[in-house]
Amino acid sequence: MSDSRKAELERKKAKLQAIREEKERRKREKEAKDAEDVSSRSIKTEKDLRAETEEMLADLGILPHGELLSSLPSTNSDLSITTTDSFFQSSSISSTKFLPKKRVTSLSVVNVQQTNIPPKEQVTYNKQTQTAC
Repeated sequence: MSDSRKAELERKKAKLQAIREEKERRKREKEAKDAEDVSSRSIKTEKDLRAETEEMLADLGILPHGELLSSLPSTNSDLSITTTDSFFQSSSISSTKFLPKKRVTSLSVVNVQQTNIPPKEQVTYNKQTQTAC
């Protein structure tokens, strides 16, 4: 009887070991898949974010980064303060139409009603009598 018990225990140990190995294999596969998904998502997210930002800037009348560099003169000697000033003035003029208009506020005198609320009565208790002082 002890031989059959030992054989049964050996089968159970082998089965548990197989289950552990399968679980470990699934865990490794899942980690590899998650790492791959995260890296692909971060690349997509960065590209999507850049495209979305460029689109928003274009809506506001600001040139995207690539177009901005190509619109500037190619040599440093061609750069001047007037060129950059005129560039910023033209872009600020086109973006002013998107600024909200300030509301004109009218001020008036208002009567304020004052009320006097007394503070809460402080109650202290004695160890023996527990009455309000």
